[in-house]
Amino acid sequence: GNAAFAQTYGASLCPGTGGKLPHIAANGLPRLGNSNFAVDLSNARPGAFATLGLGFAPSSLAVDTCRVLVAVPFQSLPLFATNNLGMGSTPFPVPASPSFQGLQLFGQYAVFDPAGRLFGGFALSEGLWLRIGT
Repeated sequence: GNAAFAQTYGASLCPGTGGKLPHIAANGLPRLGNSNFAVDLSNARPGAFATLGLGFAPSSLAVDTCRVLVAVPFQSLPLFATNNLGMGSTPFPVPASPSFQGLQLFGQYAVFDPAGRLFGGFALSEGLWLRIGT
């Protein structure tokens, strides 16, 4: 269909400080022309840098004890720092162009965390499956 869609998927098995797993969520729906759409992060280490990785296919690649849920190649969006509650957001304005209709994207947050299990320095969220629509 043409409906905008956002749903989490998979398990990263990749907690950080205090055994907490970062959580990814859509803020709104990725509708054509939604300039306020964003991808939110919560339950991460406070004051930590984080980045959203986005790609065109899902994955479940085992790395260390973690699961990378976005297939390569993927693009890392600009870093931001989480607030004192371990929350943050990546703005992702959706163009109004009909050529984006039906485009599917898969995202996962990586959080810089010295207790993280990925390469001894990252915690990972679950995945987020997005379909741009109306």
